[in-house]
Amino acid sequence: METAEAAYRDSKFSEALSLYEKEFAHAANDTVRAALYFNAGNAAFRSGKPGLALAYYYRAADLSPGDSDIAYNLALVDKSLANNPQRGRPFARLPATLDLFTNTAADTLLLLALLGLTLFLSNRAFPKLPSFLAPLGLSLAVLGGSAFGVAIHFHSVKDAVVIADKSIVRSGPAETFPEISTLAQGSVVGIEAEQSGWLKIYFQFAQAEGKRVVGWADPSTVLKLDP
Repeated sequence: METAEAAYRDSKFSEALSLYEKEFAHAANDTVRAALYFNAGNAAFRSGKPGLALAYYYRAADLSPGDSDIAYNLALVDKSLANNPQRGRPFARLPATLDLFTNTAADTLLLLALLGLTLFLSNRAFPKLPSFLAPLGLSLAVLGGSAFGVAIHFHSVKDAVVIADKSIVRSGPAETFPEISTLAQGSVVGIEAEQSGWLKIYFQFAQAEGKRVVGWADPSTVLKLDP
């Protein structure tokens, strides 16, 4: 890290960025990793790469929530991207406590669905049971199952930032598919899947009154925030 810091002090920001990035895999713990992401964000921003800086600051913030320096620099980069309507992080990875909560909620919803199904089948197998158990059980099964699916989907979505000057979004996972949108540097998207070397993403299209748009992007143009 000392070599990277020396390069940064000498205003060799691109060199410093490259050196910081090489240190990511060797970080001893999350505290060191957060510091590396923060420093890499600084070097990226000074290198004229605000999208990359934003991604690294987000990574640092995930590992060190409440850090005032990270929050200040995030706000600074966000201001530099003020003309991009897709900035901001609606698909953020949950903090550890909320992450645990969503896991617990999903398990509870699944148990609720199974309980509802059990009540429904029991009522059909034993007609002498109270008649309200059948519709109650069916309702619990449907509602619990649907909510469980939503919880699992929400939990599985990862977010990413466009780090290239632009990312062309296509209707399928290849350059032969039609272009459906273009996202500017600093845009934040949700990642649903990977296929054939492409990322299936979605985002809120501001020009279409918040319509949810799903498409495919070249992974070299975006950086996942959950490495």
